[in-house]
Amino acid sequence: MRVAGRNTIALRGLVARSLTVAVAGLAAAGCSQGFEQVQSENRAKLFRLEVGQTRQQVLEEMGTEPQTFNQGAFRSDGVVPNPYDSETHLLGTTEIEVLYYVTNVQNKDGVITNDELTPLVLVDGILVGWGWNYLQTLTADNDLTLIGPQAPPLEPES
Repeated sequence: MRVAGRNTIALRGLVARSLTVAVAGLAAAGCSQGFEQVQSENRAKLFRLEVGQTRQQVLEEMGTEPQTFNQGAFRSDGVVPNPYDSETHLLGTTEIEVLYYVTNVQNKDGVITNDELTPLVLVDGILVGWGWNYLQTLTADNDLTLIGPQAPPLEPES
């Protein structure tokens, strides 16, 4: 019985040390996530958006705080603005606002290019659509020229 008691105590100590290491690792990961996680979270948030949401609802869902990640993993400062960029245009009395979020970084070269962003389009403060195809159709239909990030070429529809 005594031996079993010692083994039980040793096992409990091992489990306690393992849990301590695991919790410390999770805490460290939470403080500084990988860049892949930042863009993955933005992509997941896109699926929760709905046409007709107000600007405030969109910002609450997508977030407005800069996102941080492990320094050196992508940018030296470890911070990505959220949204990454935005622009507003007046078309007559109609306000068109485009919010750009990082969703698809392909090259970890320290430069975020247009094809690595997803535009969210709001008209008079209401979400009307998102994605480059939507934005390009809207700008072409309204003879609107973008000032901020320029849209990459449309991919042919299959």
